[in-house]
Amino acid sequence: MEGHYKFAVFDLDGTIYDSTPANIMGLADMLRSRGRLGRETYDSLLRFAGTPAEYSLRQLGFTEDEVADGVSEWYNDVMNHADNIKIFPRLLSAVKFIRQLGYHTAIVTSRDHRGEEILGQKAAVFPLELRDFFDFAVGADDTTRGKPYPDPLQKCASIAGIKTSEILYIGDTASDFASASAAGCDFGLALWGYEGQKHLRCRWHFADPYDAAMALTSRRSDPPVWFSWAKELAAIGLTGLHYCKDQFDRERYERLSEIACEIVSTRYPDEGDLKAVITSARGYPCPKLDTRAAVFNKKDEILMVQENSGLWDLPGGWLDEGQTVVTNALKELREEACMESSFVKLIAVMDRNRHNSPVFSYGVIKCFVECSMGEWNFAPTNETKDCRFFSKDQLPFDRLRLDTCTKDQILMCFDAHADKSWRTLTE
Repeated sequence: MEGHYKFAVFDLDGTIYDSTPANIMGLADMLRSRGRLGRETYDSLLRFAGTPAEYSLRQLGFTEDEVADGVSEWYNDVMNHADNIKIFPRLLSAVKFIRQLGYHTAIVTSRDHRGEEILGQKAAVFPLELRDFFDFAVGADDTTRGKPYPDPLQKCASIAGIKTSEILYIGDTASDFASASAAGCDFGLALWGYEGQKHLRCRWHFADPYDAAMALTSRRSDPPVWFSWAKELAAIGLTGLHYCKDQFDRERYERLSEIACEIVSTRYPDEGDLKAVITSARGYPCPKLDTRAAVFNKKDEILMVQENSGLWDLPGGWLDEGQTVVTNALKELREEACMESSFVKLIAVMDRNRHNSPVFSYGVIKCFVECSMGEWNFAPTNETKDCRFFSKDQLPFDRLRLDTCTKDQILMCFDAHADKSWRTLTE
């Protein structure tokens, strides 16, 4: 577990449950029966998705004497649409994977305990079917103020014994985002449930529940100011060399690149390839690309190679000129593991410096590619001295080459292999 978060906290309706349509249609039914729908439409009522029921009705002009009865009628009208309420696909498998990585999970919801008293488990703050996947749940009436205020997430942090900054809150509404921002939590927008039109300028946008796992394992990128200056100098030098025609200007831009190398080398004396990377580049400075091949046998064991250093790794390496992501992964598999293979799926595209150590002074994009089990006749090469398959509980985590392959990344490959409907993870 390498990220700075400790808890993944999920909203319930619209994030875990695909229940927003039922909730909003129930609200519209209640307002219509009371002659208060007016010009409200389904789309306009979406502004109340993710907010506590009492708060929503007060915003709609209900008096304090009317709120309690209005909430009860709303809950009952929601039940007319309850057959459509289901858990989003891949949500629970992603949560299970997150917990497997070592993170805790909880729920912070706008549901209150009164709903469970009226309607039972269909409206519970902490439904029984979720209790094997989450540690606890915080409802709207567990604090003085619900969302969009920070109180529920602050309560969650207090129960967990952590700082709110160690929570990644995952939700589907502007109210969820406001609550996270007020509490000092990073927020991930669950695009699979988001029905708003406004772009939310939050830290993360998740197209798939598994994207949250990538965010959890990422590190914050807060380099020292001198490091940023060095990278900017290198970028200016490379861009200048691309465009300039005057020899004297070329010498000046080359010197900028050299200064950038010298600045970094004073702090990272062992990074011997930095100068070669900077001075040999052409055009705009761009990240390098690394491909890793994940191959599974019929026992669902993963193929790993042991490098001459004694450390284990997934077969892979830098993308060579003239290769694609897929052909390069297959080439590296052939060269390092002596296996002929074919493409199965693209597992993930990741920012290396967010996940692997140590952080490089230049950008690297990592692509994990699942490849089929093919003809295999391993013999030691100039890069690898052994090659074998490992089950999930036999992986050599204490002997991994962490700058190219972490425990979390290998477990991600196992999960992708098991999921026939896997969608490529991106960040």
